[in-house]
Formats: sequence, structure tokens, C-alpha cells
Amino acid sequence: EHYRLAAVRFPKNAEVAIGLSRTLEALGQPGHARVALQDFVHTNPDASAEVWSWLGILQDEAKDYAAAELSHKEAVRLKDNSDAVHNNYGYNLLLQGRYSEAVREFRHALDVNPGSSLARNNLATALAGEQGDAALTELRATADPATAHSNLAAILIERGDLEAARNQAEAALRYQKDHPAALTNLHLIAELQGGQVNLSADGTPVSPTHRFFRSMGDVLFGSRDEPKSKQMSASQSVGGSQ
Repeated sequence: EHYRLAAVRFPKNAEVAIGLSRTLEALGQPGHARVALQDFVHTNPDASAEVWSWLGILQDEAKDYAAAELSHKEAVRLKDNSDAVHNNYGYNLLLQGRYSEAVREFRHALDVNPGSSLARNNLATALAGEQGDAALTELRATADPATAHSNLAAILIERGDLEAARNQAEAALRYQKDHPAALTNLHLIAELQGGQVNLSADGTPVSPTHRFFRSMGDVLFGSRDEPKSKQMSASQSVGGSQ
């Protein structure tokens, strides 16, 4: 209610609009959250790239990808020098399966901020389908080899390419021992393929053709985060910070 009162008193304040929207979403009212931002951009279309970006994220979550694309384009129009808005636009294109266009936006984000691990991981995801070597190169730029292979395995699992994912998980486990993320990926692949992972006497996973070694690392993006975890939320991008 305080945000509603603030929005009435300060109708051109983008931070208030975002605060109201995020609070509505936290209360389980994503539809009202989108409406709050739509009302704001209708009367203040040039006020804030962050509002457009946050609106695009909410529309992505609602699977209204066409509307979200327009919102992300507006964010880019207003703040072309922001890695966050280019990353968000790229993720929208990724959700639509438009991989080459998504790659373009993620690369633009990295041109602006080469240190953005978020954009680099998303770039690897966009590249994974047709350019596995390029995806691995991007992942290895910010992670050790074992973690890079494990992360690529996680991407391929989401894509449904289980054999390629198994190869990447095996590669991760050959680099280092006791890699929990790679082991998690391997077990998940086995479950999805209707099989199981055989263990040797010392507890090391063994396939018919390989003895697997284990190492440390995290499954990419953890446990299937929501899109805005892979995107940069509008509030996080204020001031250009990650």
C-alpha cells in the first residue's frame, strides 16, 4: 500500500514503479505486477530502461515472448551501453529458440562488460546446440576445465541431448576427482535414459567403456532457476552493476 501511495504521489518515478511491481510479484500477483509496469511505460515510455527490462522479464516468465521482446528492445533503445539489458534481450531470444540472434546480444553484453559471467554462461547456452566447441571455450573462460565440461553437460541435459551430455560429464570427471556437479549430471542422465550408474568397489561411477573420475564444481545455474535468475533483473542493472 505504501508503494501504491508513492506511485500516486510520484507517477514518474521508475524506482517506485519497479518496487510496486516486485512487491506484487512477491505477493503472488504476477499479472498485477505486469499491469503496474505497463501502466507506467504507457505514460512514461522514455523514463527508464530498467522498467522496460523488468517488464520484459515478467512477460518472459508469463511466456508472452513476443510482448517481452518488444519490451527488451525498448530497454536496449534507452540504454544501449548496458550489458544487463542486452543480456535480458538475448535471453528472451534464447527462450524463443532464436539462437544466432541470442548469440549476437550476449556478445554485445560481453563487449560492454567482458567480466559478466551471466552473459558468458548464457552465450555458452546459445552456442551449445550447434557449436559445442565454442560453448566450451566460453565456459572455460570463467571456470576450470572440469567445471566447464560439467556446465556444458547441464546445458545439454536441458536441451535433451543426453548422449552429448554424458560425454561432457565424463570429460569433467576425467579432469578432477569428486566433482559433485558432474556426478549429479551423470546420475540425472542415467535416470532420464531409464538406467542407472554402476559403481566400482571404491564408489567411483563406472560405465561399460569408462572408469569415471570425480571432481568439484556446481551444476550450471543450480537447480533449474527461473528465467530472471538467468537474466539480469531491472533493479540489479541500475547503475550498470551486476
